[in-house]
Amino acid sequence: MMQKVFITKYFFSIGIIESVMEVSLEARSCYGKPDGFPFYTEFYGTDFHLTKEDAVKDCEKRKEKKLRCLEKQILKIKKMSF
Repeated sequence: MMQKVFITKYFFSIGIIESVMEVSLEARSCYGKPDGFPFYTEFYGTDFHLTKEDAVKDCEKRKEKKLRCLEKQILKIKKMSF
Protein backbone atom coordinates (compact mmCIF):
# COMPACT_ATOMS: atom_id res chain seq x y z
CA MET A 1 0.00 0.00 0.00
CA MET A 2 1.18 3.53 -0.71
CA GLN A 3 1.99 5.38 2.49
CA LYS A 4 3.97 8.36 3.72
CA VAL A 5 7.32 7.27 5.16
CA PHE A 6 10.21 9.04 6.85
CA ILE A 7 13.60 7.82 5.62
CA THR A 8 16.49 8.11 8.08
CA LYS A 9 19.17 6.16 6.22
CA TYR A 10 20.81 9.35 4.92
CA PHE A 11 20.26 11.38 8.10
CA PHE A 12 23.86 12.59 8.35
CA SER A 13 24.10 13.79 4.76
CA ILE A 14 20.64 15.09 3.82
CA GLY A 15 18.47 14.69 6.92
CA ILE A 16 15.10 12.98 7.26
CA ILE A 17 13.40 12.44 3.89
CA GLU A 18 9.60 12.44 3.71
CA SER A 19 8.16 10.50 0.79
CA VAL A 20 5.12 8.51 -0.29
CA MET A 21 6.25 4.97 -1.10
CA GLU A 22 4.93 1.43 -1.43
CA VAL A 23 5.16 -0.13 2.06
CA SER A 24 5.29 -3.84 2.92
CA LEU A 25 4.78 -4.29 6.66
CA GLU A 26 5.38 -8.06 6.43
CA ALA A 27 8.84 -7.55 4.92
CA ARG A 28 9.42 -4.33 6.89
CA SER A 29 10.45 -2.56 3.71
CA CYS A 30 9.36 0.24 1.40
CA TYR A 31 9.99 0.82 -2.29
CA GLY A 32 9.73 3.92 -4.42
CA LYS A 33 11.47 7.02 -5.73
CA PRO A 34 11.95 9.62 -2.99
CA ASP A 35 11.97 13.29 -4.07
CA GLY A 36 15.41 14.27 -5.30
CA PHE A 37 16.49 10.68 -6.00
CA PRO A 38 17.31 9.87 -9.62
CA PHE A 39 16.22 6.23 -9.24
CA TYR A 40 13.80 3.91 -7.47
CA THR A 41 15.16 2.31 -4.32
CA GLU A 42 14.16 0.10 -1.40
CA PHE A 43 14.64 0.70 2.31
CA TYR A 44 14.57 -1.98 5.02
CA GLY A 45 14.27 -2.25 8.78
CA THR A 46 15.17 0.92 10.66
CA ASP A 47 16.16 2.86 7.52
CA PHE A 48 12.58 4.18 7.36
CA HIS A 49 9.72 4.89 9.76
CA LEU A 50 5.98 5.39 9.47
CA THR A 51 5.79 8.33 11.90
CA LYS A 52 7.88 11.47 12.20
CA GLU A 53 8.27 10.85 15.96
CA ASP A 54 9.82 7.41 15.39
CA ALA A 55 12.13 8.87 12.73
CA VAL A 56 13.33 11.61 15.10
CA LYS A 57 13.95 9.04 17.87
CA ASP A 58 15.98 6.91 15.45
CA CYS A 59 18.02 9.93 14.36
CA GLU A 60 18.75 10.81 17.99
CA LYS A 61 20.00 7.24 18.57
CA ARG A 62 22.15 7.39 15.43
CA LYS A 63 23.56 10.76 16.50
CA GLU A 64 24.46 9.52 19.99
CA LYS A 65 26.09 6.39 18.56
CA LYS A 66 28.13 8.49 16.11
CA LEU A 67 29.23 10.88 18.89
CA ARG A 68 30.41 7.94 21.04
CA CYS A 69 32.34 6.55 18.08
CA LEU A 70 33.97 9.91 17.36
CA GLU A 71 34.90 10.37 21.03
CA LYS A 72 36.66 6.99 20.97
CA GLN A 73 38.52 8.00 17.81
CA ILE A 74 39.59 11.31 19.39
CA LEU A 75 40.92 9.51 22.49
CA LYS A 76 42.80 7.03 20.33
CA ILE A 77 44.45 9.86 18.37
CA LYS A 78 45.34 11.78 21.55
CA LYS A 79 47.04 8.68 22.98
CA MET A 80 49.27 8.28 19.94
CA SER A 81 52.91 9.06 20.47
CA PHE A 82 55.73 9.41 17.98
